[in-house]
Amino acid sequence: MNLKSSIKKGIACFTTIFMVTCPLYAKTTSSLPTLTLEKCVEMGINMDTVLPEYTRKIELYTAKKGDYQNLASLEYQQAKTYIEQYETAKTYRKDVIYSTVLDSYQNLILLQEKINLGVKQIELQEKLLNQYSIKFKNGLCDKLTYENQVQELSNLKEEQEKNIKSFENLKASFLKLTNIDVNSYTLVPDYSYEEFDLKESISAYSSRIATELTKYQKNLAELSDTYFWDSIFTSGVGGSNPNYSTYIEGKINVADALAKVDTSYKNYKLSIENLYTTASNSLIDVNLKKAAYQTAQDNLKPLKLKYDTGYISEADYEQQTMACEQARLAYLSSIYNYNVNSYIIMHPWAYSAFSY
Repeated sequence: MNLKSSIKKGIACFTTIFMVTCPLYAKTTSSLPTLTLEKCVEMGINMDTVLPEYTRKIELYTAKKGDYQNLASLEYQQAKTYIEQYETAKTYRKDVIYSTVLDSYQNLILLQEKINLGVKQIELQEKLLNQYSIKFKNGLCDKLTYENQVQELSNLKEEQEKNIKSFENLKASFLKLTNIDVNSYTLVPDYSYEEFDLKESISAYSSRIATELTKYQKNLAELSDTYFWDSIFTSGVGGSNPNYSTYIEGKINVADALAKVDTSYKNYKLSIENLYTTASNSLIDVNLKKAAYQTAQDNLKPLKLKYDTGYISEADYEQQTMACEQARLAYLSSIYNYNVNSYIIMHPWAYSAFSY
């Protein structure tokens, strides 16, 4: 799947999942333009310093290849392999950028949502604390209950400060990553996602991708192997035979290169299968959080009627609304976590632990 189609899938063609916002918080309008993932990825690619380096290496090896007259020589074949490797690496790098930008973009939205909710939580807790303060003064609640409410407000404010600091830090790092000032845009939550489909067994998939990821490493190792035995044969026929230590050293180097290919293949295959497990589990979590959010909304409906008819207080209703909002954020967080995991299992070379 190329980057362009990935972006379109990631933005426009996801399977839309329901989103019903809890009634206490109406969506705020803004005159600022909406920041889209597509724009962020494009800017991330433009800002990347690795892609130009790959281009420079391709140009370097292309020039070297032109210097070799013998097309069957080791040097020519190595240069040809390096050119192909870096061309592939450029494509892989764009998927790495997409994954990195996607993660940061989603975290910006999550932090914004947490901060917005934190404002409401603090306002509500201040109301409750005021009520408990009156009760405590009039002997209607004990000191421990009152102090617990004081501590709860302190905890909320502390958490809010942490989220605000994290938000500002992430905006700064996002500016470096994409050259986009988040303050000039509106961040809008997206509750859509697409279930990944390998279209083959995980064993077959991991084997195929691991083979692809070790393709050029294997080519270079096999070239070294072929050249080593050809050089031994040539020296034995008409040249000067290599001394024993040189022969052993060359043989060990070739064997080591071939062994590293096998090790890399096994490591890639195992890692891809682990990534599949992570992505599958995160999809399960999305469904669980979705059900929890739906339950929270269902529970809120009768409470709204009770509040409207005066059977429960405004504070009681707001507390339940807050719980619904927390369920919404947990659902959104699970979607965003799944989006990153599903993208990586479909583009394993974008996994940060892989070096290519």
